[in-house]
Amino acid sequence: DYRACARAGLLHDLYLYRWNDQSAHPGLQCFDHPVFALRNAMGLTHLSKLERNIILAHMWPLALHLPRSREAWVVSLADKLCATAEVVQLFRRMKIRAVLAA
Repeated sequence: DYRACARAGLLHDLYLYRWNDQSAHPGLQCFDHPVFALRNAMGLTHLSKLERNIILAHMWPLALHLPRSREAWVVSLADKLCATAEVVQLFRRMKIRAVLAA
């Protein structure tokens, strides 16, 4: 269901707090934000059961919700690929800065 995949993919990180602000959420951000994102998304639009699972499961295995469809697995894997690319780029920039500073 490409429509559910796209909708949930756009809404999966819809949490409205700074990840490093401990007063904004009760626990670790990686565990909390799928639940916050789902609640915020449900406040904006109707979500199917499939879309709800995609949003809740996108942090699996860190979050406890298991992806229960191919669409949920696709969004979870895409999220991990994007996060990895961001971290690699960050490390690359840090290495370049270290070389320039030396």
